[in-house]
Amino acid sequence: MTGETRIKTWSKDEALAKMSMLCAESEKCKTDIADKLKRHGLSTDDIESILTYLESERFIDEARYSKFFAKDKYRFAKWGRKKIEYALKMKRIPVDFINEALEEIPDDAYEETMMNVLTSKLKTIKFQNRYDAKGKLFRFAASRGYESGVALEAIDKILNETLEEDDNE
Repeated sequence: MTGETRIKTWSKDEALAKMSMLCAESEKCKTDIADKLKRHGLSTDDIESILTYLESERFIDEARYSKFFAKDKYRFAKWGRKKIEYALKMKRIPVDFINEALEEIPDDAYEETMMNVLTSKLKTIKFQNRYDAKGKLFRFAASRGYESGVALEAIDKILNETLEEDDNE
């Protein structure tokens, strides 16, 4: 034995039952389910049939999924809108659903979250001067998916407040 694990092949009925249970437990998108079914040896026709059933019975709802995904990534992972949008596009979610999900993130709370994330990050980085700090914070904000214009405004505000406090001490 070479340490290889074999993935069990499912019958169409077995796959349908398993995917129904999985979708009932947590939100899933069609891409996630299709990938899982492919790994378990189902044909393209069987996969399409199962996805059609799951959608018709509302086990899968991509609009609902995209809203939950965006909300979770924003609230818990502190992702920005660009990163959420990209992740949903990678899951082949329709653009209309992505836009609806992103619109549900309130602007004021979004900016406050970004400010908190960047303020926390500033405390953990080493920098030589304001320019160095701004570059590091900007790269961090970009990696989190925050829009460049909004991020630059937030970074300037944070640095103005922080560096003024340091000057006064």
